[in-house]
Amino acid sequence: MQKPDLNQMWETFTRFSRDGVSSGKHIEIIRKKVYPVIFSLKDKGIINWYCFLIHDGNEVPSADDNSYFHIRFALIKDVNPKDFLPEYCV
Repeated sequence: MQKPDLNQMWETFTRFSRDGVSSGKHIEIIRKKVYPVIFSLKDKGIINWYCFLIHDGNEVPSADDNSYFHIRFALIKDVNPKDFLPEYCV
């Protein structure tokens, strides 16, 4: 990975239920939603840096009873992430 360009930094959230952590379902969400998004963007040469964290609903803009994967990435190209992020990204 390269150092991120802070001027090209974007972030999004992927929602999952809080019981997903205790039951291990969050691992499946990483496999089916987080991983494919990140590696698709890397393979297409759209991003060159990323990280993700897990937050509860009190730490994200739309507070609710869910937990969230918080995904940050740095764009290489001057594109709008809304044009290529899946609809499950908040």
